[in-house]
Amino acid sequence: MLLAIDTSTRQLGVAFYANERILGEINWVAGYHATEQLMASINQLWAMIAGSGQAPEPPAPTASEAPASTVDGLHTVAQSRIPISAVAVVSGPGSFSGLRVGMAMAKGFCLTLGVPLVTVPTLDAIAYPHLQSSRVHVCALLEAGRGEYYVGWYRSVAKNWRRLENYAILGITDICDRIVKRTVICGEISAEHRAQIEESIEKKLVVFPSGLSSVRRAGTVAVLGAENLAKGYTVDPLAAEPDYLRRPAAKVPLHRIHPMIDGLSP
Repeated sequence: MLLAIDTSTRQLGVAFYANERILGEINWVAGYHATEQLMASINQLWAMIAGSGQAPEPPAPTASEAPASTVDGLHTVAQSRIPISAVAVVSGPGSFSGLRVGMAMAKGFCLTLGVPLVTVPTLDAIAYPHLQSSRVHVCALLEAGRGEYYVGWYRSVAKNWRRLENYAILGITDICDRIVKRTVICGEISAEHRAQIEESIEKKLVVFPSGLSSVRRAGTVAVLGAENLAKGYTVDPLAAEPDYLRRPAAKVPLHRIHPMIDGLSP
C-alpha cells in the first residue's frame, strides 16, 4: 500500500493507494503545525480505511520482531502496523518550509519502514486530472511570489500526456503571450490575474476549471506515485531533496540582497 503526502502549499493532503485504486484521502488547509496535523491525519485516515474492512492486511508480527528505529513521531505508524509498502511525496515547487516538512516526513517513513520513495512534481499533480478526458493543452500554475507563477505546460493526446518543456517561473504577461491554442488553466491563480487573462486572450482559447476540479488532491499524487513506482523511478531517501526552482532567500549571496556589502553600490 502506497502512502501519498502533499505539503507543497498551505493546502495539505494525504492518501492511501492499493490495488490500482485510492482507498481514501484527506485534503485540507493547514495552520502552523503541519507536522502534527500530517501525523494525525495519516492515522485518522488509516483508522477509517481499516474500519471499512477494505484495507490490505498488515504483515503478521513475529516473536523476535524488535521495534523499528523511528524518526520524530513515526513510531505511531510503526506501532500501529499500517502496511505501507511505498511512499510518494510532492517534490516541488512550492512553499520552502512546506516542501521541507513533507520531504522530511516521507524520508523518515522510508528509512524507518525500509520502503521505497518516489517523488511527484507539484505542477504534474495539478495538471494531471485535466489531461485525462480530452485532447487539450494544459497550463498548470502555482503562485511563486512577487506576482510570478511556477508554470508547467502539458499536452494530452487520448490517454497519453506529456510535459512540453521544463518548468519555468513567469509573470502573467508572459503566460498570456504564450497561449495561442485552446488551453485549460488550472491551479492557484489570483482573481486579478484571472481577469487579466480573460481580458487579454480570446475567450475560446481559455478554459478555467470549476472550483471543485481545481483543487489539488492527494489522491492524484498517489496515482502518479504508483505509476512512477511501477516504472522503477524510485529515489534514494538519503539523497532526496525538494525542487524549489527558486532558491530560498537565505541562500542568495549577501551582496545580491544588500548591494553595499563588499564595497558594491546599488
